[in-house]
Amino acid sequence: MPINKKLSVTAVVASITSAIFLSSCAHVDHTVAVPDDADKLLIVDCLLPPQVRKLGSSFAYAAARRPVKTSAVDCEIRGGEYVAYDRADYRTALKVWLPQAEAGDPEAQNYVGQIYEKGLGLKEDYKTAAYWYEKSAEQGFSEAQINLGYLYEKGLGVAQDSAKALNLYRNASGIENDNLEFASTIEVARVSQDQLAKLQRELEAEQQKNLRLQEEMASVRDQMNNLDQELALARAQKRSKELELRLAQSEQSDGVDPAMEQQLQAEITDYEQQLSAGEKALRDFQSKEKSLEKEIEDNTLQLASAELNQGRMSIQLIDPPMSITRGVRGAVVEESVKEKEIFGKINVPGGLEELLINNSLHELDEFSMFWANVPLQGSITPVDIVAIDKLGQKVDYSFTIFSDQTPNKEAALIQSTDLKVGRYRALIIGNNSYQGIPSLSTAVADAQATDRVLRERYGFQTTVLLNANRYEILSSLDEMRRTMTADDNLLIYYAGHGEIDRVNDRGYWLPVDADPERRTNWISNIAITDIINAIPARHIMVIADSCYSGTLGQTNLAAGGAEGQIQPSAEWVAAMSEVNARTVLTSGGVRPVLDIGGGEHSVFAKAFLSVLNENNTLLEGHSLYRQVMRQMRVSMARINQAQVPEYAPIKHAGHEGGEFFLKPVDSI
Repeated sequence: MPINKKLSVTAVVASITSAIFLSSCAHVDHTVAVPDDADKLLIVDCLLPPQVRKLGSSFAYAAARRPVKTSAVDCEIRGGEYVAYDRADYRTALKVWLPQAEAGDPEAQNYVGQIYEKGLGLKEDYKTAAYWYEKSAEQGFSEAQINLGYLYEKGLGVAQDSAKALNLYRNASGIENDNLEFASTIEVARVSQDQLAKLQRELEAEQQKNLRLQEEMASVRDQMNNLDQELALARAQKRSKELELRLAQSEQSDGVDPAMEQQLQAEITDYEQQLSAGEKALRDFQSKEKSLEKEIEDNTLQLASAELNQGRMSIQLIDPPMSITRGVRGAVVEESVKEKEIFGKINVPGGLEELLINNSLHELDEFSMFWANVPLQGSITPVDIVAIDKLGQKVDYSFTIFSDQTPNKEAALIQSTDLKVGRYRALIIGNNSYQGIPSLSTAVADAQATDRVLRERYGFQTTVLLNANRYEILSSLDEMRRTMTADDNLLIYYAGHGEIDRVNDRGYWLPVDADPERRTNWISNIAITDIINAIPARHIMVIADSCYSGTLGQTNLAAGGAEGQIQPSAEWVAAMSEVNARTVLTSGGVRPVLDIGGGEHSVFAKAFLSVLNENNTLLEGHSLYRQVMRQMRVSMARINQAQVPEYAPIKHAGHEGGEFFLKPVDSI
């Protein structure tokens, strides 16, 4: 499989790429010796040995074994049990967590829900996942509320209900009123539910047909291999009999015994007949193979068409963030604002025919983004967005912009002196020099500049890894897991090559010792997610200039306000600072991203660094995302390239609805 790399200066077109950026804490440049087994640093489902408890002075008994998620080496040290070679099969994890879930433990119930939702080793079962999430959410377990909200938002295993999803996200964040806003992705199917069910059946039928053809092709090739071996044996035996006959003829001066000669000749003839029949069968298999290859190729096109037809149009409104305001979907701006820019992204699998915003025609840019200035009409301005595809079907979304006359007494975030933010740490990784993959130009410079701005402007303790191998990256992440506390904040910034597996939609980080042909030293985002989930920090943000976040989650995020809009209240900030956050900001979803475009930095890194350097107030993650997007829009238009950043929670990493905050040192 070809490596999906960053686009280098010398091969912007020729090398299709992806890269990843991460940020964190204290300023230390590491060079670490590589041990024999870096896999011991990965997170496993560990069954700890039973505790021996005493009842009174004379009676002792062993309690049930306790499941935990921890590193393999930590599990070994604590005398625990884990599956060493089957971690991709979630049936093994189910055996660990199901007994605890059935006993009513909400954390175990949430993990069981994740196992059924992920479907690895099992068939995806969203209905059963929702059942376990519901049990956990009823006990107030925030992660389960987020996970259940995602299923309601997307209509997976439950009836789609965006209002219920919003309330679940709100409950997870600990706010019951309308002060909590969400940047919403609104999805509306462009076909009826009956049609959608029919298309789903057609898609499943094509998938089953493709699987059957692949199995038949594998069987044909196995038979061809077996036949090749049989023909080789028959040829060898025929040559042996022919040699035996010639030897007999040359050694016996009075002639070969007729009976012996007749027998050898008959055996030779029999082998010739076997070879003739075998070669004919082989030609038939080869013809069958070509026929199957053509059928698989045709069916692959049918499958792609079925997937396209089954796709949904959707509108993702990025700014302004939505909340249920005054009983309706809406956003609030200050009274002085006379025109509000709205922007978002539209997904139209069948191709866009027309986009109307308040009955005015608008165009999508090359990134499928729309940008529109809406004049405000007094205190209430309705906004209606309608997208129509080339088949004549449409998706629409309406909301209201309210002009608020109430003075915003708590507008300045920087005045929130009671904000509990804890320590700020960063793990910063920049990989330029690869051993088996083309080197990059800007990753090290991006990492070094990120280190400087985080230390000098935001008071981070930073750990910097330059040209890091697999063990160094995993070891540093494991150190964060072991040394951070529940009050800390961690920012992870990774600049380097990345890869995406299109079959299972799984992303990878590629350390400098990664082999382009083997995944031995690749680091999957499943492994990274598991490690992040095990780090006890309150807030964790991954900054990823790569395919990373596009393969994670798309759950709604709590948003504190948009530019030109009333700023988040101290109540909102305080609530978000108390709730766990696990988010990722990426430069381009699952598409290749540029290693150039920002001078000595990548185009994404330049925008990211510019926002951090220019900011003078408390900056929350969603606002960072919007500002980076605005700057990148200008830069990408200048160099005529397509790259759109994305921001989302990291699924199954412990996100509970909080936000990540960046606070300049000189504003404290």
